Amino acid sequence: PQVFGASPYLGSAFIALLHLFAAYLLYRLAEDLMEPTAALFCLALMLFSPWELLYADRIWASNLAPVFGSVAMVAAWRAKEHEIWQVVLLCSVLILPQVHLSAPVLWAFCGALVFLRRPNNWSRRAVLLAIGITVLAYSPYLVVEIQSGFENTRAIITRGTGTKSWSVALSSAGMSWLYPVIYGSSEIIYHLEQGQWGEFALAQADLSEAARAQWFQKRGALAGWAALATMAACALGWIVALARSKEIRPWVWASVAGVAAGSLLLLLARKPFFPHYANVLMPGLLIAPAWGLSRVFRGS
Repeated sequence: PQVFGASPYLGSAFIALLHLFAAYLLYRLAEDLMEPTAALFCLALMLFSPWELLYADRIWASNLAPVFGSVAMVAAWRAKEHEIWQVVLLCSVLILPQVHLSAPVLWAFCGALVFLRRPNNWSRRAVLLAIGITVLAYSPYLVVEIQSGFENTRAIITRGTGTKSWSVALSSAGMSWLYPVIYGSSEIIYHLEQGQWGEFALAQADLSEAARAQWFQKRGALAGWAALATMAACALGWIVALARSKEIRPWVWASVAGVAAGSLLLLLARKPFFPHYANVLMPGLLIAPAWGLSRVFRGS
């Protein structure tokens, strides 16, 4: 988009349009998996989630990753239906690492989904086409790496892990399991405190009176209770989806696999948790709780 001018608004608008496209793809999939009302509810969550909006407003690698993720997640589901989706799936998961190194989280999701919804056969033509497109996409970077003696690749290998204590690593791994609930809520203190640029704690890790006071002091009474209520609702949606889903069961368990991969990788890398490490699965992570909440509202 910057070919058409230097204004950063051009890039911002382009990223926003890509996120709208991703939401549309997921909505069309939700229409196949849910009744119409539930699919519309899911679309509303995807369009108005503060966490989706945060990563849809500027050119940044972490803002582009969810677009690749959404396309790959939909393609992984539809790979059973047509070979063109096999091309899209393979291109998405293979090209993503040059955009964001959270790619293994997406690989785990797509791998689990393809395993649970195995295509009858993989088209050799689709595989070869995907490999050709991937090689073409990597060619400029491969030339640079060869010229520099693979300087960037070596830097990623030697500096890609952290030096935090194992207690911090365990905390990071635990936060990976909390954020699928927060992603579907109105909790936005992370945005307000610029957490994406530094280490961030959601709240004191206890239920003491001081921790409760801190929660409402930062957010105010209305936003504080709204955050707790929407987090509880999202958690309920996940519980129902995990316990009762049939038609979307592969999607639910693929989501669990993706989150588990992120949790394990953060533990092994000994790095602090940042939500954009897992947002490659957004807004697809909202499908499971949306399905669960729709069943709660229907009383079924």
